[in-house]
Amino acid sequence: GGRVNVGGLWQGADGMREARHVDVSEDAFIDASATQEGHGGHVVVWSEQQTDYAGSIQARGAGVSGNGGQVEVSGKALLNFKGQVDLSASGGEAGSLLLDPKNIIVSTADPGSSTSRTAAGDLDAYADNASETSWLTPANLVGLLNSAHVTLQASNDIHVADAVDASGNSGNYGLALEAGRSILIDD
Repeated sequence: GGRVNVGGLWQGADGMREARHVDVSEDAFIDASATQEGHGGHVVVWSEQQTDYAGSIQARGAGVSGNGGQVEVSGKALLNFKGQVDLSASGGEAGSLLLDPKNIIVSTADPGSSTSRTAAGDLDAYADNASETSWLTPANLVGLLNSAHVTLQASNDIHVADAVDASGNSGNYGLALEAGRSILIDD
């Protein structure tokens, strides 16, 4: 697979001029997949302020032992995640997806805020507005887990308010929760 950097490098590392705002439309398709044999590539969609992501990314492994690639979709101040990611591998291990806004809640219902949401699939970053929290439904998370290891990484807090059941998924992929302050998982 190849390497695609849109707006910056992995987690905003130095070495590339960074975009303030990145918008990936629902018609956009980014492909860093291996073609015959090998590992999927690396894709970063990153911005200093706001990333709106509604497109499709593939970084699939190919052949007998090719693993899926690595993808990060991030907005340092604001992330709206509505797209799809496929990091599967026909013969190797699935790849890894990183979503890393400031605060995240996994909930079937809108957690309530001053910002209205139009679809449950939105992942809207906390940004600097204390009443806004990134929101991902359990169903959306299960869908992402069907083709990748997923890491939700919040610089502040993660709250899993409703059950996430990926036991019916075809792959054996993992979920990692990493937070700068706290992780709360309700009963």
